Amino acid sequence: GTKKPMPQIARELGVTFILEGSVQRDGNKVRVTGQLIRAATDEHEWADKYDRDLTAAGIFAIQSELANAIAGELKATLSPEEKKLLEQRPTENLAAYDLYLKAREIFRRSGGGNTKGERIALLEQAVALDPKFALAWAQLAIEHGDSYFLDDHTAGRLARAKTAIDTAVRLASERPEVIHALGLYYYFCFRDFARAAEQFERAARLLPNNAETIYSLGALARRTGRWADAVPDIRRSVKLDPGNLFHASQFALLLESGRRFLEEVRPEAVYGNND
Repeated sequence: GTKKPMPQIARELGVTFILEGSVQRDGNKVRVTGQLIRAATDEHEWADKYDRDLTAAGIFAIQSELANAIAGELKATLSPEEKKLLEQRPTENLAAYDLYLKAREIFRRSGGGNTKGERIALLEQAVALDPKFALAWAQLAIEHGDSYFLDDHTAGRLARAKTAIDTAVRLASERPEVIHALGLYYYFCFRDFARAAEQFERAARLLPNNAETIYSLGALARRTGRWADAVPDIRRSVKLDPGNLFHASQFALLLESGRRFLEEVRPEAVYGNND
């Protein structure tokens, strides 16, 4: 809902292009429009619209086509791994996918907060609707593992985390999201930081701009006493996903712990100085 002009948004985020779009639903049909804008001049580089049936095949096809079209306009080269990921559909059940997205968005916007029970309930509904939904199982493993790490050090909680991660790995062992979740399982449940690092690095090679994996690398550096290494990774996670309140709050705490107080209130501490 911002009224800021495109050039100002671009300067604040440190980006060259803005992707703008809309979604219209009509019965069992959906139309997605996308516009790629060169922010400095507010000029449209590309625009298109996609009409599809409101099915898993239709929705994920739009995502893939949009990504490929934008990459083409930016003259970016997609790796074979990235192309393979774009072609995969995480689930055939849109209701399960919606529950999964809601759980993730609640975490991003609440900064974790007191929403864990709600998130777990949504993810459990998702895997009940689609027991083969590997990404939902992976996210469920993260939630249970985090609970075990923080406050619920019970055998039952550990067993729930193990069941979820074992299921995710069995279903999609090569998905970077599952690899990342496996690293968090080692981190949260066993404090096995060496094995966690191995999985985080594997996931980062497959998804080099994934904010969650980059944050985990920074959190691991912090946990193992490498504070100077933690700052650039956690700063980058905030830059890649500025709407993630958890990453932003953890970055502020990291700077505070290092007595870098001025950086906490300067936007360029995260986004860089674009003047």
